[in-house]
Amino acid sequence: MKWIQKKPPSTALGLSLEGGRLEAVLLNRTNGSASVLKTVSSPLTLDLLHNETDLVGREIRNLLDAGGIKERRCVVAEPQTWALIVHSVVPEMEAADLPEFLQIEAERGFPYPLDELQIATVQHKSPGGDNYATQIGVPRQHLSRLDAALAAAELKPLSFSIAITSLPGAMGDEKHGTITLVVGETAVRLLISVGGAPVALRTLEGVFDTESPENRIQSELIFRELRVTIGQLAPDIRESLRVVQIVGTTPAARQLADGLQPRTRALGLAIEQVTAYPGPQFGMQLAAPGGVSGELSLAAQFLGGKQMPFEFLAPKPTFLEQMASRYSSRRLASVGVTAGAVALIVLFMFVFQQVQLYRLRSEWDGKTGMKPKVAELKALQDRTRKFRPWYDESMTTLTILKRMTEAFPEDGVVSAKSIDIRKSGDARNVVTVTCSGTTRDKDALLKTVAKLRSTNKMVSDVNVDVIRGLNPMQFTFNFNWGDASKP
Repeated sequence: MKWIQKKPPSTALGLSLEGGRLEAVLLNRTNGSASVLKTVSSPLTLDLLHNETDLVGREIRNLLDAGGIKERRCVVAEPQTWALIVHSVVPEMEAADLPEFLQIEAERGFPYPLDELQIATVQHKSPGGDNYATQIGVPRQHLSRLDAALAAAELKPLSFSIAITSLPGAMGDEKHGTITLVVGETAVRLLISVGGAPVALRTLEGVFDTESPENRIQSELIFRELRVTIGQLAPDIRESLRVVQIVGTTPAARQLADGLQPRTRALGLAIEQVTAYPGPQFGMQLAAPGGVSGELSLAAQFLGGKQMPFEFLAPKPTFLEQMASRYSSRRLASVGVTAGAVALIVLFMFVFQQVQLYRLRSEWDGKTGMKPKVAELKALQDRTRKFRPWYDESMTTLTILKRMTEAFPEDGVVSAKSIDIRKSGDARNVVTVTCSGTTRDKDALLKTVAKLRSTNKMVSDVNVDVIRGLNPMQFTFNFNWGDASKP
């Protein structure tokens, strides 16, 4: 049913709530490229986890309205400080035993009960061939408050994810790992990924020297934390790390790149500063004058139809699912709800069919409907069938007369009195033409016949049957018109 199908969105709003700031970007996709329409960057005076969600949502709405952003659908980068990670080696086991194993690992690694966490899991192989699983958990209470604040801001979230995982090159590849550092205003976010999956996820706070007038970033402190994090990884994962990419265009990002360069060289790590998107991203050209950002990457990933690496937006239960869960302890009520749902669907389909039939009948029988036009068209078709045997679309007769007129001389020395055009009686598609007339010059007549024979491929078998008299001479000649080779 085509009327149910939704068109893919052409715009998406990316939001980030990292570090007590609201970062928003409105992205528009046209054909194979995407461009930034509007942006908002502002600190939040209210704390999402401690203040009323209605007040937080109203503040977000006011900031978006001030920036001229009216889009309701959004993809949200939740604060990375909410994310907890458990990275485990997966031994050889049956596939049926894997969920139980991951549950045990999650119970050991997470400081929350599992029913209080929204967990996303990804499995991968290390460059050494070992199997690993990464589980990232976010407290459900935090996500509920975020969802409530967005509802108060009149926003419809389509995805909750971690922004750093969508940055270009942040997930590494099958052979080499990548370290990604995103420099914020008050903290540095760290991600280590191998084989398309994160193995370490941290937020480094207190790395800025707030006592200095320049608020310089302490690269030696970041390097020490980075070295400790790398040391906790498995040997084959440590050896696969090749690049430290620093994302950002701020002076602090450049200071960090300069400060880490001599230190990471001893670990065999190269420093790369990412200030722009390297070529097409997510299947389209991405114009980002403000540089690389997590909220922009998430919005582009959504518009490109790509799946988020980690999704923490809980699916919304349908009405029927809510009813079924409410009466799940009563088998009879559950069966009744199911039967009622089926009957409701059948009734809806029947009503929809009748509405469609009524609409189509109205379009057919109305004064400006299709019925009079169809009747008129049918009458024209009947007349066409009646007179078609007398109607020659190729205009053979007029074409023959035109070619003969072109062959005859303009001075009138050769003139035709009668022209007889008859279709051949055999199976060939050939017309026999007989021309009778007078001429004052025999040579002029012969030249006319020769011109008629040589200037047109449709003319064949030209024969001069009669020439009699002196002045004027009477003549009769005939020829065949058409392609004699075709039946």
